[in-house]
Amino acid sequence: MACVLIAAATAKGISLHAHPAAGNTADPVFAFIRSGTIQWLAIGLETTVAVSLMANMGPRFNALTLMGLGLAFLSYRAGLDYAGKATCSCLGNSTVTGLSAEASNRIAWSIIGTAIMGSMAVLFGVRTGKLPPADD
Repeated sequence: MACVLIAAATAKGISLHAHPAAGNTADPVFAFIRSGTIQWLAIGLETTVAVSLMANMGPRFNALTLMGLGLAFLSYRAGLDYAGKATCSCLGNSTVTGLSAEASNRIAWSIIGTAIMGSMAVLFGVRTGKLPPADD
């Protein structure tokens, strides 16, 4: 999952670098913040979570960290839905990534679902004793 997060952050970063004007528009959820600022915050969150996953601080910590990121992204998606925006260029600009808006949307939902459901499965495994709570 760390590699997926790094790839998503890289796609966002390349898109922002290739099309800096796109980051100057108002964000659809947080209208008082530029969309580029939101993208940079997402890059920072994804990179931080990926580094913590690679540091392997134990299954419980990794699962809670990843679940937190997944829930943050899910909350942002709920805000997009509330704002009436069906899709999001959350994986970067389509001219840079080569992904259609629909493909980008489906991949983003897959990442969010995997982060949340996978974390729940790991936490269940820790709780039932199938996984140790921390590495020894």
